[in-house]
Amino acid sequence: MIKYEAAILSALEEVNNTLAAYAREQSRRQALFEAVQAATRAVELANSRYESGLIDFSVVLDAQRSLLTFQDTLASSEASVLTDLISLYKALGGGWTPMSPTPTAPDEEKSLEMRR
Repeated sequence: MIKYEAAILSALEEVNNTLAAYAREQSRRQALFEAVQAATRAVELANSRYESGLIDFSVVLDAQRSLLTFQDTLASSEASVLTDLISLYKALGGGWTPMSPTPTAPDEEKSLEMRR
């Protein structure tokens, strides 16, 4: 009985830890998505200022470098979100299949047709 309870507690702890990791990574992914949007705007602004002659091209390059770094980190975060989701499915037991509609018996089909 004690081994059973320990196994249950261990499984619950694994699910809890996996859920926490999944939620953290989703929050991180959202923050990175917003950072990519801001960096994209910064690149557009830097390009506009460069074309107007207000700044030199090194500022544009720095903005582009920042954007690419955020995009790379976002891609890694998206992979981590999916990996965490897979881990969550495993922690919950996995192996289930989506429920499909139960086929109706021929007698039920006849009774449905008669009601129409």
